[in-house]
Amino acid sequence: MSLVTNPSVSQINKHDFPRVYLEGEPKRLVDEIAVTAETYEETKRILHTKYGDKNRIIQVHLDYREDLKPIRSATPELLNTTYVECNCRLQALRALGENIDNYGRILAPKIFRAFPDDICRRWIIHAKREKLSEGDITKLMASLNEEVEGAIITRNIRGDVTGLDPLT
Repeated sequence: MSLVTNPSVSQINKHDFPRVYLEGEPKRLVDEIAVTAETYEETKRILHTKYGDKNRIIQVHLDYREDLKPIRSATPELLNTTYVECNCRLQALRALGENIDNYGRILAPKIFRAFPDDICRRWIIHAKREKLSEGDITKLMASLNEEVEGAIITRNIRGDVTGLDPLT
């Protein structure tokens, strides 16, 4: 069940959901509407009317990864930022009712291009040992999360506690 269709999520919380993922004109359109339970349905109708082609929305989330900048200096902050960007788009696809693992052959290479070679190499070796598909997005993202957490913890152990807080 997605956030938008979950009856236990308030209309106001549902109202905030698109604000996280939208950019440009759609974001400006939504930002101008007051966040109240009463305006959620109207906001949803406006967005659906103007931008509601689900296939187009899915394509935008898939194409987003083309713009991911490869990490040149693998700091914990950059690894985390890139991971979060990828994960947000995957969650948006899930919210649209898409099974992200169906896109593994398309998404995995795009995600690999953003992360350093050593991290990608470790995933590929792990996938081969475990007889997993290299494009298993769910397991790839879990592995990337472990890499990011490992980088943060390593940095903290070494005493550089400036920057990223792993709990935020």
